[in-house]
Amino acid sequence: MNVTRQICYSLTVTLLIALFLEVVTRTVWSPPNWADALDVGTQLIPHPTRIWALEPGTHTQFGVEVSIDENGLRTGLNDTSEPAWLVLGDSSFFGHGLADADTLHAQLSTQLNQIGIERGVRCAGVPGYSILQSRILLDELGWDLNPEILVIGNLWSDNNIDHFVDAKWLDALHKPTAQMISTFRRSHLFLWLWAQLRPAGFEERKGDPQAKISWLRDPNASGQRRVAVEDYASALDQVLAEAGRRGVGVVLIQPANVYRVDQSVDEATWDPYFFAMAEVGRHRDVPVLDAAAYFRAFGLSSQNGFIDELHPSGLGNQYIAQGVLLQLQASGWPAERPIPNQKPPIEQTWQDPWADGVDFEANTGGGTP
Repeated sequence: MNVTRQICYSLTVTLLIALFLEVVTRTVWSPPNWADALDVGTQLIPHPTRIWALEPGTHTQFGVEVSIDENGLRTGLNDTSEPAWLVLGDSSFFGHGLADADTLHAQLSTQLNQIGIERGVRCAGVPGYSILQSRILLDELGWDLNPEILVIGNLWSDNNIDHFVDAKWLDALHKPTAQMISTFRRSHLFLWLWAQLRPAGFEERKGDPQAKISWLRDPNASGQRRVAVEDYASALDQVLAEAGRRGVGVVLIQPANVYRVDQSVDEATWDPYFFAMAEVGRHRDVPVLDAAAYFRAFGLSSQNGFIDELHPSGLGNQYIAQGVLLQLQASGWPAERPIPNQKPPIEQTWQDPWADGVDFEANTGGGTP
């Protein structure tokens, strides 16, 4: 038997033994169910490239039924496989706490149909997503949906002062070793061996990138920006430039919250990010809707516009959808789509007084997913 045959024989025997042990392990042992251990708020599953994602299936979240498709995107009214509009953002654009009919994507589709433009609007908003995560989602899923127009609202999660920094976490996940471990963790045999060798770490897995995500945090802790304002502006600009290359229109939404509508905070930690979004929109020549200013202009109070301090109500989303269509019409739509120009990347100096972090309790400006 030559060396090549010996190697092939050894590999075959090793593979058969591993498959046998995997079958036995799956029969007699199951890993702990962290979903039950962290049944708090919107539960999200680990994702090998985007940190976390929505779990496919139908779930009850905050009193409403939410359906997630096989790609981890929220489904609902007026879904379509044809070219459609695509909404990007975090929980405010996912439709936190809202039935399907009250979400922004459903309101946009309904209002489009009312003016004789039959278009579905798909939801690619995921609770907690920064522009860095949404950019990866676009590369992995979104562009393949052939959207006509992107409605982008990423800001709150980017501005958020938290216990982790997105770029560092994403860099770690994209390393070859992390990808390999992520693949191995699909094996019950690997998980069982992990539990035997590192029982303490295995039991405490709630805090690592592969565990369930929960939005509990210590209100007395301090942190850093999840996405530095210069990284936020650069990533948003890159998304718009790519949309322009693909002939996809874009409208940006500066999200609202109770404080912005009431104008009750003179200087908030989110201010640099609103400035950055406005400058990127101006640089790429796409419409930008300030949802808070729109609420005030048309008399929608913060009491009626939100279900809590941050997340829009169904009525709030109805107003935001109206504002989006008005902004688009002012830019020449539907005769022309607001396709971003192909200028060089934006060059701007960004000032952030809170770049080094701030106590969570010290300022109202800490956004949440």
